[in-house]
Amino acid sequence: MQKVKVKNNSLSSYLLKKKNNKEKILLAFLPALYPDKGKSLKLINFLLDNGVDALELGFPVLDAKKDGKTISKANKKVVNNGFKAADYFQLAAEVNKNREYNRLAVMGYWDNLKLYFQNEYQHKWQEAGIKDLIIPDLEEKYIDTLRELGYNLVPFLDSVKKIKNYDYDEEAFLYFPTHKGKTGVNNNFDLKLLQNLKNESIKSGLSEKIHLAGFGIHSADDVKKIIALDFDGVIVGSEFINKINQDFEAFKLFLEELKTALNKE
Repeated sequence: MQKVKVKNNSLSSYLLKKKNNKEKILLAFLPALYPDKGKSLKLINFLLDNGVDALELGFPVLDAKKDGKTISKANKKVVNNGFKAADYFQLAAEVNKNREYNRLAVMGYWDNLKLYFQNEYQHKWQEAGIKDLIIPDLEEKYIDTLRELGYNLVPFLDSVKKIKNYDYDEEAFLYFPTHKGKTGVNNNFDLKLLQNLKNESIKSGLSEKIHLAGFGIHSADDVKKIIALDFDGVIVGSEFINKINQDFEAFKLFLEELKTALNKE
């Protein structure tokens, strides 16, 4: 497979430009190579060309800790199709190669990813144009190691304690869950939790950071509830997968509904 090196302006600078222009931010999540190699690149480019500001590119595994049924089934399909790490790097490079800004972030779990930050793999991400990592189960002892390798870490802040204790640096945004538990579950949002997390981040001097909320966002009404708490935007994953599983028109219509809720058009 041909080696592709990609250099783009940072995801952080792209999202900060949106925040400074008072534009609400929309992030999508999709597992790499879903629903298959042929369609994955087209779907990702469609999202990034039609209102999605950045995409969490999931690293498909069978035992992801916080993934609900929808994402777990999608991951299983990709893995059963013969997914390899090289496919992930090649897809990311294809998405990034003609873009001014890096608009992808890795989403995965350290138990599954740590192999790919060692030896010959450790620079593959950056060669594909990715420097931003979302790793909810990352142990504190690995943070400095990854930063020294040139990666930016997006903290998953599901408690006041984590907000107080995290060593902030060049993260592209702060990730706040709408509820405790797994993503994609039809739980009611814990608006009190979200408000407490938001308040603590402001107390901790993080008001200039980009605050995004995700987990279980299924509708435009869900988006409006989050934006009413003064978040900078939302992260949507499982419902995009559900719409892909229906058809492209459902996928496209859902994107338009989210954009309208965020006043992006």
